[in-house]
Amino acid sequence: MRPLRMSSSRYPTTTPETISLGFLHAMVVGGNVSRCQAIRDILGELGFEITTFSEGSAAIEALREEPPNLLLVVDDLQGHPSALDLVQWLGQQDSGDTVHTVVVCETADRSHAEEFLRHGASDLIDAGFTSAEITHRLQVAEYQSQFLRSRSAESQHLRQLAAQYRQIVEHWPQAAVLMPNLSRPIKEVNQRALEILGLNREEVVGKYLSLILPDLFERDDFIPYEDFSKNPRRVEDVLYETTEGNTPLEVRIVGMEWGEGGSVLVTFENVGRLQAIERHRRRISQVESVRRFASEMAHEFNNILTVVNGNLSILGAGTEELSPASMELIDSSRKACRRASDLVKRLTKHHDFGHEEVALLDPLPVIEKACDEAVLSPRAEINVRAEDDIWPVLGSASLLSQVVKALLKNADEAFPNSVIEIDIHNSLIGEEASLPLASGDYVRVEVLDHGPGMTPEVQDRAFEPFFTTRPEAEGLGLTQALKIMEDLGGTLQIIDSPTGGGTCLELHFPAHADQALSVSDPDPNQQWQLKASLIEEDEAPTSSNTSNPFQAISEAPPRVLFMDDEPDIRTVVEKILTTHHFEVTTTSTGEQAVAAFYQAHQEGHPFDVLLLDLEVVGGMGGKDTIAVLRQEFPHVKAVVTTGYLDDSILANHRDHGFSGVLTKPFQMEDLVAMITMLGSKAAS
Repeated sequence: MRPLRMSSSRYPTTTPETISLGFLHAMVVGGNVSRCQAIRDILGELGFEITTFSEGSAAIEALREEPPNLLLVVDDLQGHPSALDLVQWLGQQDSGDTVHTVVVCETADRSHAEEFLRHGASDLIDAGFTSAEITHRLQVAEYQSQFLRSRSAESQHLRQLAAQYRQIVEHWPQAAVLMPNLSRPIKEVNQRALEILGLNREEVVGKYLSLILPDLFERDDFIPYEDFSKNPRRVEDVLYETTEGNTPLEVRIVGMEWGEGGSVLVTFENVGRLQAIERHRRRISQVESVRRFASEMAHEFNNILTVVNGNLSILGAGTEELSPASMELIDSSRKACRRASDLVKRLTKHHDFGHEEVALLDPLPVIEKACDEAVLSPRAEINVRAEDDIWPVLGSASLLSQVVKALLKNADEAFPNSVIEIDIHNSLIGEEASLPLASGDYVRVEVLDHGPGMTPEVQDRAFEPFFTTRPEAEGLGLTQALKIMEDLGGTLQIIDSPTGGGTCLELHFPAHADQALSVSDPDPNQQWQLKASLIEEDEAPTSSNTSNPFQAISEAPPRVLFMDDEPDIRTVVEKILTTHHFEVTTTSTGEQAVAAFYQAHQEGHPFDVLLLDLEVVGGMGGKDTIAVLRQEFPHVKAVVTTGYLDDSILANHRDHGFSGVLTKPFQMEDLVAMITMLGSKAAS
């Protein structure tokens, strides 16, 4: 039989014309000392670093510590392990692919030689080798090694790509599940899908999609066996049942050429939360648009009322020249101005300025008190149910009470003289909840009436300012309640009635399940101020607490600089202040006011008090004016006036350099008293 000349079929055997040996370290294992020495001599001439072992066990220990580039095993080892055992062991190790293994054996024994190849040998050399033959076989080995290194690099690159792909899919913002087809179990699922479904990986992988999303498969227009690679599908409002109710999903299905026979990729997203956020954004946008319109109208209306009220004050000052009937008409007109001013404040959702501190509080007694104080129809009843240990909420007692009263009034108007149900629960909101809220602890309050309920059209407009289905109502209660809840970090929405009839309004108040209420005053660090005092009590003399505000005027009355862009307001204010012996200079813009202030200072007759309108058309307003002047005159006394009732500067006017605030239409007695007080301080 001809000697067997073969190399492993796993590698190419063509020898390149020129080749540079890249092996560095060789290990020779054999029992025949002379044969091993001959191999060492040949390898030494080729520049190898050589390690020799005469026993297989010693060679295995060395291979564990540092595998060589080249391993030559002579098939003459005595005992255990044999040469075949050594080759087989190396083939089972992770490092086996990096070692080029050549076996020196009797190739004439074909079956024995093939046994080495089957167990991982890279090449075979006949026991009757020559120096030239070993050199040639090593050249082939070098070429095979290059191929191995290239394939190993490609394999590593593919593994890296696979790992990157898994990372991308795992952290993909859209939920995804993968399966061979919709009638086969799920093979892969990413983290986003688990979050939306509220399940763990073991509860999804290996399960059928039809059991997880049954609503998808129950639809008449959905065919689960169609070719999704040619006809991708998008299915909206697929309902997924959770412990908190049904969550609408948007599902997309696409076929992929992945795996044997292809695969189907199903992606989905929780559109219920997105829809809730969009509804909330739309409602807030509507409220904000109307609020801005109302604010502009209030500003103009307040300017008009300031002129009317001021002229009435001037007329009323000449009491000795007027008949009692005329004085009665003037007083009646001034009362009408006050009612009009109160109406503007109410329509723009502003009331008398005061402190509204937000802190942790027990909501149950506040709600119960609001129920007792609510003005309802004579035979209306309120049933309040609350679970044990309701969490403290972050809010204001007055604001919470205002919201509850608004909802009770809405329920009573929907169905007078009936029972109104209030249910209070602790609620833990997760990230996948269909609510425009951050995840966390909340207290949920449901107010249910037994009226006819709201149509979808009415629900869409229920929170619009001035919208009402009852002619006698003003249509501001739900609007104000929604705005308050948004300011508190909560929400107000209309939900399906649990009884199937009537209207159910649901509130969510931010809560703190892990914090206990303290009987002491709230920590200032746990509060924020929704409204600020515009004028401190010790600096706010008004017509009600100052019988004669002009007694404080010294022999040298304060000099006043008044800036307003409305000519009629400048005229009436100047007349009133002049009547009370103030020296007044008026300007229409902030630029003119700055120029007049510097001129008076240079002439040695500086102004004692500045009266600056907040907003000026076509010029610099009061905020910018005081900022310019305080750079050089940090102690200047200034009062800001405005017809806007919702500007943030009203709550923190001192941070902007103002000593006080007068909201239009101000009472002229208050104006004189404030200038007198500030002027006397400036003089002192």
